[in-house]
Amino acid sequence: MLTTKDPYTPIRKVQLQSADGTSSNAFSIQTMFENELGEEQWQESGVVRQDYLGIPNIKVQKLSLDVINASDHMWQEEKVFWNGKKFKLFYTADEKFSLDTLQTTSKADNIKLGLMFENSYDGTTALSARLTLTRIICTNGIMSHRYLPGIKILHNLNNSDKYEDELLKIQSLITTGVPSTSLIRKAFSEMSLSYLDADMIGQIRRNHISKLPTNIFGKCLDKFIIDEKDRSHHTVWDFYNAFTGQLWHEENESESSFKWNSYVTDGFINFADKHLITQRS
Repeated sequence: MLTTKDPYTPIRKVQLQSADGTSSNAFSIQTMFENELGEEQWQESGVVRQDYLGIPNIKVQKLSLDVINASDHMWQEEKVFWNGKKFKLFYTADEKFSLDTLQTTSKADNIKLGLMFENSYDGTTALSARLTLTRIICTNGIMSHRYLPGIKILHNLNNSDKYEDELLKIQSLITTGVPSTSLIRKAFSEMSLSYLDADMIGQIRRNHISKLPTNIFGKCLDKFIIDEKDRSHHTVWDFYNAFTGQLWHEENESESSFKWNSYVTDGFINFADKHLITQRS
């Protein structure tokens, strides 16, 4: 249960003991909060091994600021996710990519380069950085573990020499980020140029996002039907954005929202690569 909404609250690492007082090899990562009386209390966020670093989110935030302040781009914080165990921090840059659009569209569609930092107190997610994208018109966040590169941050951030090494690795990720998004941008452009039909919807659902739970698929399809007023000109890009729109802007956001965002993005890109890009080549 999330006791504090502050992702940057202090943490501590405490060795666990058995009922007879014998020390355990397991350690508890605990977050600090204040109760209704203003008294300091601690809540367990995860049980980890002795060698798990347990890096505070506040240090991850400092790392992120050092990275973006050294970047050639202008960045702004876009979103923070925190559920008491897992933490995600999203930024968007001023780097824009234009997509080819249908002649009938009234304005160009653009996406921006993004960067996500991820951390956990329960050992389920390694401290890492990964490129993301954001659709400017609707601020839909776009995640992909297959087509957008990411790196693990392996060292203790208290070590100044290793800290500089990690900074350079993330800065290199950003520098190589634009070329690395060439396939994903090509797929998005082809999706924006391809009119959607029932056969495409069936192919995408059966062959490319078949693991997406039925209730989530239904919500995304419902959003597409409601949002797309012009039935004669909807595209695969419109269909895809109904999914990212639903998953990115959920009122009760959860860790699974990000997982399915990445899964859906990978599925649509795979569909575009196999069925749309090859047809125009």
